[in-house]
Amino acid sequence: MSRMSEERELLELKANLARLKIAAEQLKLRKEREQQKHIDSKFTQFVSLADGLPSSDLLWKSAFLPLRWKHRLLLGAGLVLWRWWHTEGRKSR
Repeated sequence: MSRMSEERELLELKANLARLKIAAEQLKLRKEREQQKHIDSKFTQFVSLADGLPSSDLLWKSAFLPLRWKHRLLLGAGLVLWRWWHTEGRKSR
């Protein structure tokens, strides 16, 4: 091989390497966007489920049903969190 052909081959290899690096970066960015989209859709689904909770009157009544103390405490904590989230949502609107 002549020196010119070796240089040409080296330049072609460098160009291929640059193309592969660009393609790898694009794949990485696409994967990150898909993961973020998946996280966003799960969060939206969770918020829609939380928004569909029954009214607070029903929750208050169910808090005083004859349950074990452990379940009653968990229900009370959930109720407090829901009311806090609900009032924070109104403040931000």
